[in-house]
Amino acid sequence: MSGDSFSELKARFDGNDNFISGGHGIIKTAGATRHADRMKRVPVWALDDEKVKELIKCRFPNAATDTEQRKLAARMLRLIYLYYRVGSTTGAVAEELKMTCNAVKCMIRRINSTMRGPLKPSHRPRKGDPIGATSGSSGQGHITL
Repeated sequence: MSGDSFSELKARFDGNDNFISGGHGIIKTAGATRHADRMKRVPVWALDDEKVKELIKCRFPNAATDTEQRKLAARMLRLIYLYYRVGSTTGAVAEELKMTCNAVKCMIRRINSTMRGPLKPSHRPRKGDPIGATSGSSGQGHITL
């Protein structure tokens, strides 16, 4: 940069301006991103095969016999592998699993909240399964008033 150009810039910008003082958005850490920080904070359960198996078995109890549950379990397992172990971004995971970014973020949020507490089955009773009788019922699966 010639001396004339610099003096012209100095005339247009104040010396305290971020552009002149070096704070104009250039990353000085050789292109570092938030990826390294995220990979430092990977939850312990995500690296433990037994915990991941426990999550999958708890969330999809009939995966051995039900093809739909097996497909959903495989998708969740692939998401855990790509996001937590490989370190792919939500966009890359979404592209790989043919999902939207918001769906991936929502799934990650649900997995994280599930793993914060003790694991318990999350499936609902099937349609037509009788609900346990409560006091005041006649024992026929319905409530009497």
